[in-house]
Amino acid sequence: MRMSNPSAEQMVRQDVAIALGLAIDMAALRGTGTDDQPLGIANTPGINNVILGDNGGLADFDTFTDMEYELSVDNALRGKLGFVFHPAIRRRLKKLKIAQFSGDLSGEYILAPFSDAQLEAYLGYRFGMTTQVPVNLVKGTATNCTELFFANWAELLIGQWAGFQILASDQAGTAFAANQTWIRIIADVDIGLRHTESFCLCSDAKIA
Repeated sequence: MRMSNPSAEQMVRQDVAIALGLAIDMAALRGTGTDDQPLGIANTPGINNVILGDNGGLADFDTFTDMEYELSVDNALRGKLGFVFHPAIRRRLKKLKIAQFSGDLSGEYILAPFSDAQLEAYLGYRFGMTTQVPVNLVKGTATNCTELFFANWAELLIGQWAGFQILASDQAGTAFAANQTWIRIIADVDIGLRHTESFCLCSDAKIA
């Protein structure tokens, strides 16, 4: 940055913002509640769950309808509702096909081309994607499971204290010898669910 034009600083700022956002995504969705991690949705007791099978199962539109149902029976189907899942799930949903006749093994796409807007229309709600959700969870004999989240996201509370602590050093570790400047950013963040009934998790959806 010392020998670059000012646009390089903006790139670094953007990289830092993305890294912090991904870290908060991970904490909010899957934080363990130990080792200074917040307790994320997936590990919070009392949330709704949809289970696909002893060895996981392939998610389809019925899966998302079942997740919606779990909130509706708890009178929690309100607010900023939406799904969150790994991009592999979007790919799978877009490739879903319908057999055109008995014995048809290839079928035709439900809608082709299947846009994100059409997918949201089928799901009935908006969706977001993140690679912070793993695709190698184990359920029985399945080793390619991932997590699906459905929630009133207005009920997800993210608390932050004292802003960001930003420190730079050209002497820490090997920075001096390498003629580098290291930047450390600390953000004190915690996660809370206002009502656990407003959240539903499917943790055994196979990606293929």
